[in-house]
Amino acid sequence: MNLSYISGFFDADGSISLLSIHRNEHKSIQVSFCNNQLELLEEIEGFLETSLQIKGSISKKKARKPGHSDNFELKYTRNAALMLIEHLDSHHPKKKYRIDVALHYYQEVTVRNGKYSEADLVRKEAFNRLFYWNGKTRIKAELGSVFLNRQPPITQSPNPPINQQAPHQPYGS
Repeated sequence: MNLSYISGFFDADGSISLLSIHRNEHKSIQVSFCNNQLELLEEIEGFLETSLQIKGSISKKKARKPGHSDNFELKYTRNAALMLIEHLDSHHPKKKYRIDVALHYYQEVTVRNGKYSEADLVRKEAFNRLFYWNGKTRIKAELGSVFLNRQPPITQSPNPPINQQAPHQPYGS
């Protein structure tokens, strides 16, 4: 087991998303791996715990249809997810884009005590829209002004850079 294998597994059977982990809580970053082989997920979990000192959790998803097998999900949230994505070498365009956005902005827009001012909430919502941007719709020009003095993440995503989406107001200016 090594990080290259885990990166490839992430590209095939993994996801990176923003989820509300608890009720009435702002969205947090989550990285997950799904597979129907529990032993494989346990091996990945053990390797990551040993090599990166991060803990994940495995949950079982019951098969919904007869003849289908149960599925398992290995999840990493918040700081553990951030530590994990720092070490992943994703080649999947959308996942790579989301990793770059998360590493570049997530800690900046996440208030440690969970108490967000109105300005913090605007920045958090702008981050959420940027994270889930699909490259097909135009992001409003004001989105860049939310992250003043920040450069967009460097990415190999096939999506054009954000500053090309709104040429009349470059991103980060």
